[in-house]
Amino acid sequence: MSMKKKNFITAFLLILAVSFSSCEDRRCISFTHITKCEAGRCYPEGFEKVITSQEEWDYFISPCISPSFEMKIDIDFDRYLVIAVFDKPRPSGNWRMSITRIKEYSNRIEVVVTIGNPKVLNTLGFIHSYHIVKIPATRKDIIFKYNYKTA
Repeated sequence: MSMKKKNFITAFLLILAVSFSSCEDRRCISFTHITKCEAGRCYPEGFEKVITSQEEWDYFISPCISPSFEMKIDIDFDRYLVIAVFDKPRPSGNWRMSITRIKEYSNRIEVVVTIGNPKVLNTLGFIHSYHIVKIPATRKDIIFKYNYKTA
C-alpha cells in the first residue's frame, strides 16, 4: 500500500473516531460563536449566564462595550438563547477558556467548558477570558461542566 493511501486511511479513521467519540448516546448541539476574548475585563468575577431576551442581552453586554468597540449582534430570542461563560481572573499568560461542547440530554443541556492551565505563568497582570455562543432556544435546565487541561 502506498504511503499516500496509508496517510489518507489514517486521517479518515482519526476523523471518524473523533466525530463519534464525544456523543455516543446523546445529541451534541451545534452552537454559533458570538464572541470570545482571552484578555477581557468586563466583569470582575467568573460566572455563567443564560440570556433569553433582547433586554437581558443589552443590559448584560453593556459593561463589555468600550467607546472604540461596538457589538452589533442581532439575535432572534424567539429561536435562540445565548450562553456566556466568564472565567475568573487569572495571572496573564497562556490561560485559555472555551466552550468546547454542548450536549443535550432528556432533561438538561450540558455546556462543557475547557480551561487550559499553563505550565508557565506571567503574573504581571490578570486576564478575564470569556466565550459567548448561541444555541437553539430550549426550556431545559442548562448546567455547566468544567474540564481543566495542563499545557
